[in-house]
Amino acid sequence: CTLHCTLYQRRVRDTALASRYFVSPTMKLIILVCCLMGLSTGDIKIVAPYEPHIEAPEPCLRICSGTTGRTTTNWQKYGDEGLNTYVDISGCEFRSDMTPIVTSSLNGKSHHWTVQGGSEVYNQNYRGFTIYLSWIESGDLFMDTTKLTKWRIDWATTGYIC
Repeated sequence: CTLHCTLYQRRVRDTALASRYFVSPTMKLIILVCCLMGLSTGDIKIVAPYEPHIEAPEPCLRICSGTTGRTTTNWQKYGDEGLNTYVDISGCEFRSDMTPIVTSSLNGKSHHWTVQGGSEVYNQNYRGFTIYLSWIESGDLFMDTTKLTKWRIDWATTGYIC
């Protein structure tokens, strides 16, 4: 599969070599699948899981990522000078008895550099987590700013699915 994938990717120009490695349309499909499988498989390992007493095989690891959306993030006022949002990761279908590892960031068009908390994950479990933001401006201006600047949480998780 590797030899055929390499030759196929190089698009052999030498007719003698090309005729020696003629590949039928069916074989091309098989080679393409092999190449894609080779590109999609990698070495994924969680070295320090949240629940070290629970074991799971490495082939059961999944990397899943997403966003709360530029216009769909459900920001809620939190106290006098803060906001929070719940980030739903249930679509990743992680095991309920093991907490996935989450990385998050606050993104947007502007002014997101004026807040803190966009990468701090709270109340994390296999279904989701909460992000809390704090800013020095008033609550009303803060809510308007999130809509105008399209603030969102982008995230990536790694966890077990079996």
